[in-house]
Order: sequence, then C-alpha cells, then structure tokens
Amino acid sequence: MEKPDDAKREVPLQVMVPPSVHKQVALMSVHQGESMRTVILRGLKAIGVEIPDEELVDRRSRRRRG
Repeated sequence: MEKPDDAKREVPLQVMVPPSVHKQVALMSVHQGESMRTVILRGLKAIGVEIPDEELVDRRSRRRRG
C-alpha cells in the first residue's frame, strides 16, 4: 500500500532497451511535444499501471522566447 509521502517523491527506474526502442521513444517525445518520462508513463498507464493524471504533465521548464 502506498504511503502519503510516496506520492510526493520519485525514485529512479532504469531499464535497458535496444537502441531502436530508445530512438522510437525519443521520436515520439519530440512529435508529441512531451518528455520521454511522460511518454513512458502514458505507455505504462495504457497497460494498466495506475498513473495519476497529474504525473502526466511535462515538468520541464520552458524558456520564453523573444
């Protein structure tokens, strides 16, 4: 069971994938305008892993142009 504090922190999850898989995820990230983290979380959610919607927001800071 998840503790209340667990929802606020993150832990690393590493997985080795073939270069072609990494490239596909990276391209999806660019085409969708999302971080690779978000693309992967969406994939995990699609297979039934419980992912809160607020975790599917891109956390990268955006610089203003101009």
